Amino acid sequence: MNQTSSEAEATQPVVDSAPKQRHPLAGVLTAIAVALSVLTVAVLGLGVVVLVRTAPAAVGPSKSVTVTVTSNYAYGVVTYTRSSTTEVSRIEPLGTPKVWRPEVAFGDAVVVTIELISTSADDPTGAAGINCAITSADGSVNVSSSTTVTGGRAQCTWANDKAS
Repeated sequence: MNQTSSEAEATQPVVDSAPKQRHPLAGVLTAIAVALSVLTVAVLGLGVVVLVRTAPAAVGPSKSVTVTVTSNYAYGVVTYTRSSTTEVSRIEPLGTPKVWRPEVAFGDAVVVTIELISTSADDPTGAAGINCAITSADGSVNVSSSTTVTGGRAQCTWANDKAS
């Protein structure tokens, strides 16, 4: 079967030799997509850095401490605070102690506040009637503790500031 030249031209594919035109916004959209990708990676990377920086370091063990509060002359109210935990308890007179044995993390502190309800005539401020002691489980001297007494109010503080 012979084809004429016009029939041969009709069966040949038409090739467009002109360069394809890109949409005018194509470059802008590509730039925005790349910028968003970089920003996403940067934000995720920053999140990882923040998580690494805020992770708690191994700073030391927790300690078991014994908190003993005694009032020899007066009834009183003991407020015992450790971090966000607060316990209020009434102490009895004549040397009956109140004892707590909490675990205290490194950097944490135990604060005991004693408010006297009544005082004896011999000691109107109640200062001599308060004994507050906080010791660690190994019986070591609590060098970081302090007791202050002001007009019927005493406060005793112990901090776990030892790394070992």
